[in-house]
Amino acid sequence: MRRLLLLPVLLMLTSCATVNVDVDYDDAADFTHLYQYAWLEDKPPVSGNKLLDSNTLMHDRIHAGIDQWFKEHGYLKGDPKEADFLVLYRMVVENKTRVTVLNPYYDYPYSWRFGYRRGFYSSFAWSYYPEQRVYEYQRGTLVIDIVDPHSKKLMWRGMSYEDISPYTTQKKKQRYVDRAIKSILSRFPPLQNGDK
Repeated sequence: MRRLLLLPVLLMLTSCATVNVDVDYDDAADFTHLYQYAWLEDKPPVSGNKLLDSNTLMHDRIHAGIDQWFKEHGYLKGDPKEADFLVLYRMVVENKTRVTVLNPYYDYPYSWRFGYRRGFYSSFAWSYYPEQRVYEYQRGTLVIDIVDPHSKKLMWRGMSYEDISPYTTQKKKQRYVDRAIKSILSRFPPLQNGDK
């Protein structure tokens, strides 16, 4: 098995990946009177990943992106003591490995081999053995929580999962953040009578 770390493949994972969203919420919570929000924590959250925790640029992108989404959808940002709900986010980046098996009949694993046949050397012998390739990439998970300001209990949680490349540009990082925030918060508030 060969371990290949290919930049073009990682970039392809980033550009072609779909955002998977998972939502959970309290059935007893009332989401019909939520107009004003505030941040539960104003400082960057701690994930345990030293590189991520020290990246205040990523924190600023997520913080500003969430504020912008709420603003565009008619929510007001105010004092935590007067807020109808509190907002909290977490970001997790995990190292992942993907194994791809190339089928010699449908993919492109053929390799030239020289062999002796009927008194002369031929270069038309093929290798039909399946080939395994291992790609290393990262999976980013963004979690956005909506918290009751009085009880501090979780009212709603949205999470997005997306494969990302560790070798990416600033624009692509911003695009990932914007896409994740939009995908999550498009499910807020929930349709409590049959959330889809």
